[in-house]
Amino acid sequence: EEVDTPAEVLALADTVALVLDSPAAVGGSAPARTDLERLGVTGLSDKDMPAVLAKLQQLPADKLASINTLPGLQSLVDKAVTAQDKIRDYASDNTRPMPMAQDYADMGVLLPTAPKAVADSILAATNKALASGPVGADQAGRPDLVQGIVNSYAKLLALADGSLGTAAADLPVAQDYVRVGLDNTLTDKLANPSNLLLLNQLVDGAANPSAVDSPASLSALASVANKVLAIAAQQTGDVVSPADALSAADFKVLGINGLTPVESNAVVAALQSRTQPDVDTVAELQSVAHAARAAINRI
Repeated sequence: EEVDTPAEVLALADTVALVLDSPAAVGGSAPARTDLERLGVTGLSDKDMPAVLAKLQQLPADKLASINTLPGLQSLVDKAVTAQDKIRDYASDNTRPMPMAQDYADMGVLLPTAPKAVADSILAATNKALASGPVGADQAGRPDLVQGIVNSYAKLLALADGSLGTAAADLPVAQDYVRVGLDNTLTDKLANPSNLLLLNQLVDGAANPSAVDSPASLSALASVANKVLAIAAQQTGDVVSPADALSAADFKVLGINGLTPVESNAVVAALQSRTQPDVDTVAELQSVAHAARAAINRI
């Protein structure tokens, strides 16, 4: 399209200014797809725009020279679109190529870069979340959604340091577990404050980030927490369903080791005699188990 009138020249100049003002939070309106196409950018669709805008807005003011030509702007757009497609496609089908750190950067998603071990663990955990069943293209199709997954997993990995005592304001909320790929059969129970608190305690007490770096490992912890609280919702003497039965491995997760079958039954009976808020921390559970174990061994 020719630009051959003063009004058209002015409109084009305004479009250029709009695009160049969008980085570095300069302010003003974000460019629309039509604005970029007016400058000669090709290969865009509406679904591509979130990644393109995110990347434009992250561009530092001292890097504007990289997009002040059509080839430079087209390169940024192409990388953003390719990265967004790759990440969305991997969430939809985990047999597709796995995203790398550069793909997240090109999409406009901020990953930590240092220390390297932390950066690597968050990248790996985020990819595991994308590969999980609950996370699909709809949950990972835009930079803001993927950034939410990254932020939630970063919070969970930081929590797993082998010691309890994280401030309540820093603990994960139910939505963090939804974002990282826990199945809704588990996350639905997190509407109960006791289920959320006990799961957070188990994550907080995990020995290291590798113990919680996949939806599968988090699901295992959630299942243990849910079993405990299902038993606490019963009355003493009720039959525990096979799905809610606590195994020796489950007790070990709770820091309760070496129970005989008789002692295990005593602990279950003690849990049934409590309410859920009575046993929704690891310390409370261990105290109940210690008392039940001592009492049964005095008989």
